[in-house]
Amino acid sequence: MAPEIQNRDQTATGGKPGAASSDPLPEIPQRGYFLLKEVCGITDTQPYVLRFWESEFPQLAGKKRGRQVTYTQEDIGLILQIKQLLHNEEYTLADARERLDQGEVAVEPAEEPVVQDTESLQDELDGLKERLADIRGRYEGATREIAHLKGQLAGSEDYQQRYEESREEIRDLKEGMSGRLQAIKQAFRKLTGSRSS
Repeated sequence: MAPEIQNRDQTATGGKPGAASSDPLPEIPQRGYFLLKEVCGITDTQPYVLRFWESEFPQLAGKKRGRQVTYTQEDIGLILQIKQLLHNEEYTLADARERLDQGEVAVEPAEEPVVQDTESLQDELDGLKERLADIRGRYEGATREIAHLKGQLAGSEDYQQRYEESREEIRDLKEGMSGRLQAIKQAFRKLTGSRSS
C-alpha cells in the first residue's frame, strides 16, 4: 500500500511539516517487482540518481535477481518520498534520512509520472522494428541499384574505350587501304600506260 502524502507548510517559523493530505502517490502498477529502467520511468528519476540514493538511504535497496536489480512497489513509494524531500522540499540528505528514519513522510505529488504497460511499450518497439526493417530494406535496395548503375557506367566507359579503339583501327585501316589503293592505281596506270605506248 502506498503511503499517504503530507504537505509541508512553508511558514515563517521554519517550514515545519503540516497535517496529512489525502492525495495518493502516483499509481504504481500491481506487480511483484520492477526493473531499474521501469522504476526510473515511473519515478521520473535517472538511473545514476537512483543508485546514489541507494548508497545514501539504507532502507532503499533493490534486490538482485540474477544480474539485474529489481524493486518492489514499496521501494518505488520510498523513492518518490526521497525525491519529494530532496527536490521539492529541498531537504539535505541527512535531514531527509532523519525524516524517513522517524517515519515522517513529507511527499507532495509533483507531476504524475507516465506509467506505460509492457504491452504498449512492446507494440511501440515492434512498430520501431518494422520501420527499421523497412528503412534497412530500402537502404539495401538503393545500395544494389547504385552498384548496378556503377556497373553500367563502368560498362559504358568500357564501351566508349572500345569504340575509340575501333575508330582508331578503322582510321588506320582506312589510311592503310588508302595507301594501298594509291599504290594499285599507280601500278594500274603504269600497266595501262605501258600497254598503250
